[in-house]
Amino acid sequence: PSTAFKLKIIVATKPQDNTQLSGLYKTSGNYCTQCEAVGFRRITYFLDRPDVMSTYQVRVEADKEMYPVLLSNGNEVERGDLAGGRHWACFRDPFKKPCYLFALVAAKLE
Repeated sequence: PSTAFKLKIIVATKPQDNTQLSGLYKTSGNYCTQCEAVGFRRITYFLDRPDVMSTYQVRVEADKEMYPVLLSNGNEVERGDLAGGRHWACFRDPFKKPCYLFALVAAKLE
């Protein structure tokens, strides 16, 4: 297109069923990502080439007792508690990078 536009993509994943340990998966009760080399395309549609560089803004939401640690690329810019024992955190990474460097963790780390 010759004009700017917004593209909204809605995906549904089942990380608990992902036994490939690539993309978004659940292991030992923790949610993790492994996007190198092509795992990001298991999470969402993306032009997965090293010359396609993007910035990332991520909001992670989870049960606070089960997943007290929420992490993603960049700087944590907001955090809060929700009803029902849940919490959330927002991360903003201002540095462009290829999608294979995307990272996300929701875990109980000890």
